[in-house]
Amino acid sequence: MDGHGSSFIGKGPMPTTTPGENTMLGSYGSFEKETNGVLNPLQGDVPNDPEAQRRARNRNYSKTYRLKKQDHMLKLEDQVKTLNEALSTISSELEYYKEVESNLEVETSTLMNTLSGFSSDFDDDEGRIATPNYFEDKQQGKLGCK
Repeated sequence: MDGHGSSFIGKGPMPTTTPGENTMLGSYGSFEKETNGVLNPLQGDVPNDPEAQRRARNRNYSKTYRLKKQDHMLKLEDQVKTLNEALSTISSELEYYKEVESNLEVETSTLMNTLSGFSSDFDDDEGRIATPNYFEDKQQGKLGCK
């Protein structure tokens, strides 16, 4: 590396490794604790190189960010599932209450027609009180109604 975060691409031949060495660029497997690195109890083996430390911090930050993002996505998916279930329940309740409203409108209309019939009968009778045989008497003309 040239110290600016670039890799070996286009910088000449790729370094060769032996079969026992770690072949990943930027890995800490090739550092020896005794000479180039120090033991960090929080992050494991971290070299003294500031660039390597920065890369390690970036990796840790990226990992933390990905985990938080994944957790947030799982919470959002759970919230969507819960909201869809609530929507389904509320939709079925809405259909039920629309049917109830329709039935009540029919019943209200029927009662209003019945009431208007009683009201017109009351107006025709000039305020007379209905007797048990009110309708029979009315039909026979015994009430003196017009």
